Amino acid sequence: MIRKVVSSLLLIQFLCCAPLPVPAQSNEKIMVPAADTVAPPDTSSITTPLPLSDTAAIRQQVITGMDTIIRLQEENNRKKKNQAYIRIGIGVMMLIVLILGFMRKKKG
Repeated sequence: MIRKVVSSLLLIQFLCCAPLPVPAQSNEKIMVPAADTVAPPDTSSITTPLPLSDTAAIRQQVITGMDTIIRLQEENNRKKKNQAYIRIGIGVMMLIVLILGFMRKKKG
């Protein structure tokens, strides 16, 4: 009886965890535009330099963005440190309970 239950559970596990079948690829052709219909890329915006006022504004945005990222990282590090202290405290309390349990066992 137990052998049948275990074998059926194993069979169910293999059926549930089996990889899904891959759908067959369609035979439709992909339409590629002709080379003469493709417009050349616009490179005028790449070659024109930015005015100095814009670069100063961009530099200021980058600095404020970096400050925000640093502040978020410091906050996450502080949260992780607090969580580590809590886990260490729980571990120490469990160790104390274990030692007290061994001491009670020796007395009794």
